[in-house]
Amino acid sequence: MPDDARPDKIGAMVSLEHYSNTPLPFEKLYVIVRAVDDESVFDSPCVKNLIAMFVDEGSLPVWLGFNGKKKLVHPNLGWGQNKTAGGLLRRLRRFFFR
Repeated sequence: MPDDARPDKIGAMVSLEHYSNTPLPFEKLYVIVRAVDDESVFDSPCVKNLIAMFVDEGSLPVWLGFNGKKKLVHPNLGWGQNKTAGGLLRRLRRFFFR
């Protein structure tokens, strides 16, 4: 991992999580991007690109997490190939983390 992408520098951590006893199909195996201290990190270019990379890859659900809560970003929120987060991520953050 590049030094500039360390969680303490970008303010977010990415992990692959697995739960076998969940009824929700998007929680069996998924990627979650967690804000470390502040949810505004989801607006930073580095974190937006990180999220877009996993969304564009498309094989796993992608969640955003902050303060013990998580919200589904992919699938079904209109992100496609080569689309960056832009204003969509800000709207998602406001919607999910009110």
